[in-house]
Amino acid sequence: MMADMYFEIFDWYPNLILVSDHPVTWEGLLTTAGQTNLKHRLTLKIKLEVPNYPTLTGAKLLFGRTIGFLRTRELDKKISNLLNTTSTVLSFLRRLQMLFDDLIYCSSNTKIYTDGTFKEGTLEDLKNVLCTHSGMKLSSNRTFDFVKLYLKGVHTTLTKDTYYLSTWKVVSSDLPELTVDQQKTLTLGVAMKKLEDRVQLLEDIWHQLSQIDRNCWVIDPQNPKPYHLYRRINLSQSLSVLVTLDPLNSSALPDIKLFGTNAEVQEYECRISQNLQNWDLESSLLDNLQNLLCLNEFPRASTTKCNPNQGGIIEEEECCICFSLTLDEGQLPDKICDNEKCRRKFHVSCLFQWLQTTARNNIVFNHIHGVCPNCGENISCSAT
Repeated sequence: MMADMYFEIFDWYPNLILVSDHPVTWEGLLTTAGQTNLKHRLTLKIKLEVPNYPTLTGAKLLFGRTIGFLRTRELDKKISNLLNTTSTVLSFLRRLQMLFDDLIYCSSNTKIYTDGTFKEGTLEDLKNVLCTHSGMKLSSNRTFDFVKLYLKGVHTTLTKDTYYLSTWKVVSSDLPELTVDQQKTLTLGVAMKKLEDRVQLLEDIWHQLSQIDRNCWVIDPQNPKPYHLYRRINLSQSLSVLVTLDPLNSSALPDIKLFGTNAEVQEYECRISQNLQNWDLESSLLDNLQNLLCLNEFPRASTTKCNPNQGGIIEEEECCICFSLTLDEGQLPDKICDNEKCRRKFHVSCLFQWLQTTARNNIVFNHIHGVCPNCGENISCSAT
């Protein structure tokens, strides 16, 4: 009796193969009927597990990639309903064919190729959305699986969600991550509106940062991108300041952190503390920073380097221990030797490891003390 049921399914669906008896499992290709036009047939790769055969109780249906562009929550509910309300495997497969036939022909302006690579409705969606977003430019690959949106020099790249119809996922973007960003999948219209809103939100910050780039000695980032909302500004050979802006409040006081010798850091921290109340929401970031740090102007980048053999201050930015500017985590040399004739720079992590290996080190108040690897004078750094 069981074997007769197997043969009946094979007669109707010769491209489905019984691959297992425990649990009973069919795997292969199922072609829709294509009742009005053979070119509209859709071939589905499926795997049907029926652990309680011949009943469909507990049955599972898995698909290949072919229907990725058709998949919606509504479709999943319909398929689940078929599994729960159909009595035999044969009737389930027939009703499944009819379901996909209805899905294909329900919209007169939708055309689907059986290899699953392109849906004409996607192109119409792109055209319609572009008409409502002036200034937006778009490019894509041949199959429209990837789309890149451009606006005012800023781009966002999206890929088609293979599980749900008409939704996209962000692959890469020039935009910074914001705390208000919650959606993982977007419709194309929402993605374009989001790009417009973010560009409008960040334009003032980008303008403020461009003033910093033109008028200050910026050592990080070396090639600023739109998502870099910080600048590390060189103030002297032994002092720099890291300024990080709040993207949701461009005129507010930014996060400010000083790096350098202990004496200079303390001096400038005192200046900042005394001038905080003078921060003017109507003034530019550049003017406010000058007032905050008590500077007439910021120093410009030097084009020459002192000869270290002459005993002068060395202008090299690299770490004196690892001879690199940045570590894998993007960390710059933050510690500077207090010796006026040395002033060499170190990554804190590099200096910490160095001091751990020397015999003359000791830890006091969570700081490790020892000697500078360049000049031999006393030096310390955080031990955490």
